[in-house]
Amino acid sequence: MIFSERPRIVAPDTDLSWAAGLFIGEGNVGQTKGHSRSGLSYTYLYIQLSMYDERAIERFSDIMRINYSTMWLPSQAHWIYKVSSSGRIAERILSVMWPWLKGTDKADQALKYAQMLKVEDWVTGKRIDNRPQLHVRKRGPVPFYLKKEA
Repeated sequence: MIFSERPRIVAPDTDLSWAAGLFIGEGNVGQTKGHSRSGLSYTYLYIQLSMYDERAIERFSDIMRINYSTMWLPSQAHWIYKVSSSGRIAERILSVMWPWLKGTDKADQALKYAQMLKVEDWVTGKRIDNRPQLHVRKRGPVPFYLKKEA
């Protein structure tokens, strides 16, 4: 699905401000790597929110229209609930929370990674036609089953 065709995040300001507050307190912004079938490695913006309270994670995922996952932690005898996203979906989530994130450490983290990855158009509003990706490199030989027939 093309980025512009994905469902828009449409929620009341009260829900978005609640989600931003939860993300400021419990969220994480970083980068993650992905790999294409041709063997290229790409680096993307990544966000994550995890906690023991399923209701909060479920509400956040409903507001942002993304799924959440569940994992059992045997060492702590607890379930942990997690929402994570990368790339353009993470950028979209940050952009709708941006009015409430501005001026916080979380906004500084998001802006730092967005500028480092050269994908800060969701903050500045300026369109980037050819969005560069950091660390684009070959990972080694492409497996025979992924090679395109000539």
